[in-house]
Amino acid sequence: DVEQTKRALERSSDAPLSIVIVGIGRADFSRMQFLDDFAEQNPHVRDICQFVEFQKYAHDKSALTRETLDEIPDQLVDYFYRFRGILPLPPVSGSQVSFAVDEADEEEIDLSIDYTSEEEIVLGEVQNLPKY
Repeated sequence: DVEQTKRALERSSDAPLSIVIVGIGRADFSRMQFLDDFAEQNPHVRDICQFVEFQKYAHDKSALTRETLDEIPDQLVDYFYRFRGILPLPPVSGSQVSFAVDEADEEEIDLSIDYTSEEEIVLGEVQNLPKY
């Protein structure tokens, strides 16, 4: 029932909720488009619903996943902004940490491998190893 579904979406639009409906089969799902457009027609209702026709993406799992989950991040941000007053942090691009290498203060590290007469493996120069 379309009207009952609209009322349920309207009542649920203030909850931290996303609804994803996937239409399975070869039926005509054109009447289901109202699920995606419902919030646009009712400005006091938050968009919480996404309808996806499985048949359109049946042979492309990536596209099906992308289309199915596409609106959820925006729905989440909208919920926290409208009902909690929380805005997302600005996007981060790259690292916030910078490293500078001062070659003048670095010692060269010997990464050579050697074998002693007792067939032990020794990393680095043998003469630099501590005597025990």
